[in-house]
Amino acid sequence: MAVFSYPRVGFQATAWVSVGTQIGDEVVVKVEESHPRDDIIYVKEVARD
Repeated sequence: MAVFSYPRVGFQATAWVSVGTQIGDEVVVKVEESHPRDDIIYVKEVARD
């Protein structure tokens, strides 16, 4: 599990990430789905080569 934070817009979320990810590692995610009026956003980790 990881915590994503983007303080410039006040966004913070938790999500499951791949095995082997350590504290402090950067993870690239993409938005799968969003519902701005309900403050809901679904993100998914992007696999790195």
